[in-house]
Amino acid sequence: MKNLVHIDLYGNSISGLIPDTLGNLSSLQTLELGSNSISGPIPDSIGSLLSLLVMNLPSNSISGPLPDSLGRLLALEELDLSYNEINGTLPRSIGRLTKLQKLNIEHNLLTGLVIEDHFANLTSLVSLRGNANMLRLELMSDYWEPPFQLGILTLNSWSLGPKFPYWLQNQTNLSVLYLGSTEISDNIPSWFWSTFSGLKYLNISDNNLSSVPLSDFICSKMDMEQKQVIYMNMGNTNLSGVLPDCWTPWEFQNLWQIYHH
Repeated sequence: MKNLVHIDLYGNSISGLIPDTLGNLSSLQTLELGSNSISGPIPDSIGSLLSLLVMNLPSNSISGPLPDSLGRLLALEELDLSYNEINGTLPRSIGRLTKLQKLNIEHNLLTGLVIEDHFANLTSLVSLRGNANMLRLELMSDYWEPPFQLGILTLNSWSLGPKFPYWLQNQTNLSVLYLGSTEISDNIPSWFWSTFSGLKYLNISDNNLSSVPLSDFICSKMDMEQKQVIYMNMGNTNLSGVLPDCWTPWEFQNLWQIYHH
């Protein structure tokens, strides 16, 4: 069994705990256990899987805190723990994973602070999905520059405010940005639309975004040649003004919401 390279048991109604002995599979590169009924914590022995490239455990009933030993998985490129019942804090050891490209912790029960150390060496990260947790991002400096360039960032329900997160200014590759219900009470910065001209999915709803005329916010800051927005949600903010004519050529292929201003 030590030579086993791939485990894919997705959607097989597997129940029970993840065994400590899983850590003995020293050659394992792929662990796919999504959409099962696995419960209990992720064992500390998971940190012995030094060859692991992909660990996907979404849509289970995994609970308990994440082990610090995750930080030993230096070959890991993809980690999906979404739609579980994981609680506690996000371990700082995650910040050691220099090859990690995709991190998904959406829809868990994570709490506590997230600081620069959590991202310190995530130079390969292109997708960070964190919606529906109770985490607070607390940075030592307003001028923090992340070591990564993201294409996808979803942080709905995190605490990011009260200031608009200016560290986003260098994230010029974003196509998905979800910052709904993040306790931001600030103006939209002047660089917002020019920086994020490639956005296809945007959610900044349920924040206190004030003193930004809606016509300027939409028309003046967006490259109208893009015309690519698929989803936009600015509901329950304080953006003001009438719906401008510049919406006409936009190719809204799905849904947009700009209500309750």
